[in-house]
Amino acid sequence: MTQYGFYSIVQHKDDSEKFLVRARVRLDLDRLKDLAALTTEIVELKDADYRYRIEISRDEMLRVLQWLGEAINYPNFKDRIADLPDQKPRLSQYHDVWATMRGINASTSYPAQSPEDPLKSS
Repeated sequence: MTQYGFYSIVQHKDDSEKFLVRARVRLDLDRLKDLAALTTEIVELKDADYRYRIEISRDEMLRVLQWLGEAINYPNFKDRIADLPDQKPRLSQYHDVWATMRGINASTSYPAQSPEDPLKSS
């Protein structure tokens, strides 16, 4: 979730140097492409969970993440969404995500610390 849209980003299953940036709303990817100066075409898959997607290189992915990080200019995400006319209609859904994830704070089924770093290879 960002102030520009809701994205799911995953490594491409056939090429470890590429990533898929997926969205449920095309406008989110249109905006990301414009703001991060991406030239890739948006692909629409009508039966997919995330209907819209772009394929980007590792360098483009780093540019997207850097750009999104540098664009954070607010102290409260939900308040920021409420201030943006194009994002405000999603405030209820974003709040639902926040409320669901807040339940993790009180859950005893999650360990306080990870026993090992999952990113370190054995």
